[in-house]
Amino acid sequence: MNVLWMLKFLALNILQLVCVSENFSSTSARSREQLDQGWTGVRSVGNNLTSCGDGRCRCNATHADCSNHQGNLTYIPTFPHTIYYLNFSRNNLSDIKNDDFFKNVTHIRQLDLVYNGLKYISSGAFRNFSRLTDLYLSFNRLSYYIITRS
Repeated sequence: MNVLWMLKFLALNILQLVCVSENFSSTSARSREQLDQGWTGVRSVGNNLTSCGDGRCRCNATHADCSNHQGNLTYIPTFPHTIYYLNFSRNNLSDIKNDDFFKNVTHIRQLDLVYNGLKYISSGAFRNFSRLTDLYLSFNRLSYYIITRS
């Protein structure tokens, strides 16, 4: 059974978990479409992006792009509550050990953590999200046994 699809069994107050494996044939068309929208959401909004998130990210009214910091951004900045999509991909996060790692963005609906090299995520890392519906975790090194509830 695919490790990423095992994540859907975690009881983390997430309404819908959308994770796409490297094997796209086992992924529904709707999930592939949502993932494509997630990966391109911020990048396709044009020139309306401004500096935000402690000056380390770029935002428009609803999207924040904090991607591609290659290990130089080790925390989640604070954003206005109008932001519902956060791209935090390609930041070389090997683990999320602190349950409060996402404390500044518990209001977002979509969180993109792809291509981070994640090996471990604390069992309480997503507990405080009140609106999270889409979580993108593909292309990491997560193991089902490591992501179980403690």
